[in-house]
Amino acid sequence: MGRPDAFVAESRIACYRINTITRRRIFLCLFVIPIGVERSPGGWDVAFIEFDADDRVSRSAIGQCRLTMPLEESAREWLAKRKP
Repeated sequence: MGRPDAFVAESRIACYRINTITRRRIFLCLFVIPIGVERSPGGWDVAFIEFDADDRVSRSAIGQCRLTMPLEESAREWLAKRKP
């Protein structure tokens, strides 16, 4: 898979950017007729991979990360949402 885009050492989580999410805003006339579309980047799809002490994958998932949030912080959020 190559070198991860971010790695959180204390939690042993690797983050890989997969895809850029495009946010679309549609402008409507009279709430019915489309008159324009604005496209802007909205974030990333990210693969999170958590490793155990023996460097084996213990958990993985694909999530989303906002452009303004660092991947490391997004990985910590993903870890906090873990189901017990």
